[in-house]
Amino acid sequence: MPLAVWVLERRGEAFFQSEAQAGLQEHGASASGVADELRLFQQFSMLTSFPDGRRLYYVQKDSPYWSAFEAIAGALGIEGPLQRSDST
Repeated sequence: MPLAVWVLERRGEAFFQSEAQAGLQEHGASASGVADELRLFQQFSMLTSFPDGRRLYYVQKDSPYWSAFEAIAGALGIEGPLQRSDST
């Protein structure tokens, strides 16, 4: 769930794996499963990826699954990293 919220907060901006890991760690979430979660999000057509030099970048795709993650996060009162940093 933390990775999904982090991706949603980026609003379509491309990112790479270590950037996602650092973003989660910065906000106290475990980053150990990021690679596996990114692969799953790709398998479910929630993300697409493209190489740029030595890095593989990911970009959020339109998917009904993102709405489900937004609803769950809202119901649980989970705020993403950008919301937390803006409120401090």
